Amino acid sequence: MSMIDLEAAKDFQYVGTFWTPDNPDRKFSGTLYYSQNEGVSVKIIGTIETFRDFTPSAYSETITLHGNLENMGKVTLINCLSAGGTSKLGQEESHFIKNYTVLYTVIGLHFLKDNALFNGISFHFEELNNFIVPFPEEYFIADNTPQIDCCTEDGLKISIKQGKKDSIYLPNILYSYGIQHSQKHLEQLRKETKDIWLSKPFYFFHISGGNKTLGDYIKIRHKIEKLFSIFFLKPIISTYTLLNIKEVSCQIIETRIDHKNNSKIPYMPHLPLCINNIKQCFPEILRKFDDILEYSLVDTYLTDKHYNNIKSGMQQYSVIVALIGAWQTKQNGDYQHRYEDFFTENLQPSDKLNDGLIEKMKKILGQNKTLSELALDIGEIRNTILHIDNIPNTKSKIKKYGNIINSDTDISNLCEILYIIIIKAIYAKLGIQLQDQQKENLLRYCLTWNSISL
Repeated sequence: MSMIDLEAAKDFQYVGTFWTPDNPDRKFSGTLYYSQNEGVSVKIIGTIETFRDFTPSAYSETITLHGNLENMGKVTLINCLSAGGTSKLGQEESHFIKNYTVLYTVIGLHFLKDNALFNGISFHFEELNNFIVPFPEEYFIADNTPQIDCCTEDGLKISIKQGKKDSIYLPNILYSYGIQHSQKHLEQLRKETKDIWLSKPFYFFHISGGNKTLGDYIKIRHKIEKLFSIFFLKPIISTYTLLNIKEVSCQIIETRIDHKNNSKIPYMPHLPLCINNIKQCFPEILRKFDDILEYSLVDTYLTDKHYNNIKSGMQQYSVIVALIGAWQTKQNGDYQHRYEDFFTENLQPSDKLNDGLIEKMKKILGQNKTLSELALDIGEIRNTILHIDNIPNTKSKIKKYGNIINSDTDISNLCEILYIIIIKAIYAKLGIQLQDQQKENLLRYCLTWNSISL
């Protein structure tokens, strides 16, 4: 595939006609709207006759609409959910207006959601640029050499290639600055630099390898987004997506409300991972990530932490400690020592990252405690939170841990420390090796989502 030019979706509204795929002769006038803050919506207008037997009437139902729009052409609107409407009845004029929110808008094609098969998907998220190159705002020679080019066991072809952003044609630059040189020399420069562009980095995932539905490819994209969310320790939301069918690429414009909160997570310049950590083994990493997501609590926690913006507190603490327990018990079957075994496996001393995480826990739980004692405290704090009314020796438990449980600061800090340990454990299961500097960078992330510092 050739390089893709960036044309990020901007706010728009287009008028046109719409219809349901099963009744193309019954058309409605309407307008398609897109806002980066509100997503995609459509307003359709029709007479009593055109709306006769039109479904759905319930707010829980969704429909697919086809349309032809001015300056845009064909569109398919997937998962349109009713958002109310109005009606005007009269002797001379009667019409109905129905409003829908739209999950996916596919430009340039009419198709049925569950029947159409596509060759592949291409998508970009802004963090990918920084993952590939250390200075994403600098110009360099643009080429189509893949950063990743591999196949998975199930036949998917995956590559990361550069697109064009703020591109400049190099021969034109040389010619414009070549006033003092001879014409012959300038022509030679133009010949030698033909087809060379300078561009800022702009990288795309390209995935193909089989005929799949829109839903199939969106699931693959979501998995990669979630994988990269643990590389960046923040929600990853694709901002530009193309569906590929034969030789045609159709842009998808989406309503993704979770993108609104993405900017609230501060961007950190010291990445714990980069392309070099995954370049040679990306298919294996994807396969192992599937295995990791089979731990339902892992998927739940990553979704809540990164995409549902669950704040650090007792609820998150309880979930992550339950995750640690379930993870370790499934691995070795030892329920009684599950927290101790997890710490022993993932927090061996003499490592700068591990030493730093242990030291941060000791500042909350006690400076003279061993790793086993820290693990015991982690579990007992959760038990005290969950069973405050019926645990044995209630008074002694509250006396021992009550000051921590009642401290939003301590609970939040423990959440962030355990979060980094979980991420590090996932890296280990994926087979990702960290260099010393990357371990220090990962430690820097600890507690950066709070205003509290240890």
